[in-house]
Amino acid sequence: MGAKRIHHMNLPTGIYRVRGRLQIQWMNLNGRRERELLPPGTTLTEARERRDDKVRDVAKGIVTPNTSSRVTVQRLLEDRETALAAVHHKARHYPSLEEWFGKRKALTVTYSVLQQYVRDRQADGAADATIHNELAALKNAFRRGRKAGLLPTVPDFPMPQLNNVWSCFFTVEECDELYELLPPKLAAAAEFSVLTGLRAGNVFGLTWDNVDIGRGEMRFPGTVMKNGRPLVVPFAHGGRVEAVLREAYRWNKGRGHVFPDRDYRAAWTRAVGPKGLDKWGEVADLRAPEGVRRVRPRWHDLRHTFAQHMIDAGVDEATIMALGGWKTRSAFARYTMDTDAAKRAAVAQRDAHVEAERAKPKVYDMAKALKVSGGRR
Repeated sequence: MGAKRIHHMNLPTGIYRVRGRLQIQWMNLNGRRERELLPPGTTLTEARERRDDKVRDVAKGIVTPNTSSRVTVQRLLEDRETALAAVHHKARHYPSLEEWFGKRKALTVTYSVLQQYVRDRQADGAADATIHNELAALKNAFRRGRKAGLLPTVPDFPMPQLNNVWSCFFTVEECDELYELLPPKLAAAAEFSVLTGLRAGNVFGLTWDNVDIGRGEMRFPGTVMKNGRPLVVPFAHGGRVEAVLREAYRWNKGRGHVFPDRDYRAAWTRAVGPKGLDKWGEVADLRAPEGVRRVRPRWHDLRHTFAQHMIDAGVDEATIMALGGWKTRSAFARYTMDTDAAKRAAVAQRDAHVEAERAKPKVYDMAKALKVSGGRR
């Protein structure tokens, strides 16, 4: 049965009695009617104050949904996906969010509820980085919902602390050996990744429409870059990048993708595995006995290799970030690894400086000598 106002002098405008309980009514920011059925036992004075608060919030431009709002977490995630698609960005799908929250009302999601989600995901064996990404997407969905007037506030999110720095790259000698172990077309794509620092998605998604050999550059629109910004990658005429591109052009005659062999995982696993390079890297893992665990290299580590080779060559960080498309210094720092050789060189440089200082001729300080001897000559 709908709300029906009883014409009584003790029931002000906007307050109704429904099945023995008081209900308040007001107009929200969009000019639409909002109703809220108050808990049993609510007095008329409390109902009047509650409604006055809602009216004042609307006058201040504050969103005022009722506590029984039907907006669900699933609705917020779907709206986020639609909004990203409108600006040509594909939202990453997180099945765990949909499975755990289901059709839970968004207003019931509190900090404690989110903490429980983190505990459950950790119990399932999910990495902290994965949980962090899931909560970041959910937080973004809540923020969009608040801007759209669906929610009054966004709860605090317990974001797990990340310590997942991945330390793995290939030396120049290892790169040459890797190219020999891979099929020729895949070896060309791997060398191209090392030379440009591009991610696998950009390498295998590169089409000849993005390549201008005459101008010596490749252009990637912001819709395909992870940071959302367009990227221009220059290359020198007569250089190795141009040679790799011309070799790829001979294979496919400039049609379609530059490197069409997307199914690289099997060949890659053989090349870096025990019968190939037998290469290992390390990743920080607080749950491991020594705080790190050994891992096999990924294709993405070719991007790490690009950054490390640039650092070792003495290129300044600002230029490397511009070439590789790193948006922040903190993100770039996760891609550079100090080699043992660089550390040894630094120690040797320090030792040489100390020895040089010791070898300098001693200068007799008369004032200091007099002070020590009490002024006696």
